[in-house]
Amino acid sequence: SSGVFGPVSIEAGPNNEFVYTGYSADNTVRKFSVADGSLEQEYGMTNNVSDVSVSPDGNFVYATDDSGILRKINVSSGNVKWEISNSSHVSAGPDGNFVYKSGNGNAKRLDAEDGSTQWTASVGMGLGIDIGSTGNFVFGIGGNVTALNALNGIGIGGNVTALNALNGNQQFQNSGNFASVRAGPNGDFLYTGDSKAKLRKRDASDGTVVWVSDLKPNTSESIPIEGIVVGPKNNYVYASARKIQFVASFSTPKVRKIIPENGTKVWDENIGGRSLEISPGGSFLYVSDRVEPVSKFTAHFNEG
Repeated sequence: SSGVFGPVSIEAGPNNEFVYTGYSADNTVRKFSVADGSLEQEYGMTNNVSDVSVSPDGNFVYATDDSGILRKINVSSGNVKWEISNSSHVSAGPDGNFVYKSGNGNAKRLDAEDGSTQWTASVGMGLGIDIGSTGNFVFGIGGNVTALNALNGIGIGGNVTALNALNGNQQFQNSGNFASVRAGPNGDFLYTGDSKAKLRKRDASDGTVVWVSDLKPNTSESIPIEGIVVGPKNNYVYASARKIQFVASFSTPKVRKIIPENGTKVWDENIGGRSLEISPGGSFLYVSDRVEPVSKFTAHFNEG
C-alpha cells in the first residue's frame, strides 16, 4: 500500500510491458512491470507529482509536479532531456512530435524534441488535458475552477474547453463543474466527468451531450469522476467516482464499465479508482487510488 498520498496518475506504455504512475507521497514517477507488478524504476521530481504521460514509442515519460515543473525523462537511463516551468498537466501527442501541457492559466503545444513552444492559448486547463489518439483537438478542464473544500464536500471542477491542436484556436467550451475529460479513440467523441458522479459522452466537434451515465443518482455530495478511459477499439468506456473527504481512506470508490454507443451500464465494482488506464490491447484495466497500490484487473471480469 502506498499510504494516503499514493498514485495520482497512471498511464500504460505502448508496448504493454510497463505501466507508469505519479506519486504524491515521495515526489516520484514509478515504472512497474505489467507482467508481475514489480517496481522497475523510479524517477525523481521536485514536488508532488500531478500528471504523467508516455511518448508513443515508449522511450520517454513526461511528468508534471505541484511546483509547476514539466520534465521529459528517458525511461531507460532516467536522464532528464528537458525541463520547463509553469506546468500542471501534460498529454503526449499521438505522433510523438508534440506535447501538450497546461499551467499558469494557459495551454501550450510544445516541440517534443526540445520543449520549445509552438503555440499558446489563453485558456485555463489546470485540472487536466488530453490530446487523444487522433491528434486533432486538445481537450482540457479549467477556467472558473470551483475549489475543493474537503471538510464540507463542496465540489471540484471547471469548464471543458476544446482547442484545435494545430493552432490552439478554441473549438468550443462547455461551462460547468467538471473534474475529468478523455478523448475517444476515433476522435468523434469525448467523455467528461463532473463533481456529482455523472459521466457524459459528447460530440467532439461542438460538445453536444449524447448521453449521461449517473454513477451516484440524486447525490448532493461531492463525488467527482476522477478517472475516465476508453477501450482502444471504442468498445467500452470505464469511469471511476470517489467521494471526497478529508481522510481519503474514508472514501468509497466505484468503477463503472459502460457501452459507449448508448451509455448502458455493464457493471459497477468497488475496486479503487482515482485513476484508470487500459492496456494497449484492451484486455486489462489498471486502477490506482490514494489509498491503494496500483492494481491490474481483467477488463471483462464479473461478466459470466
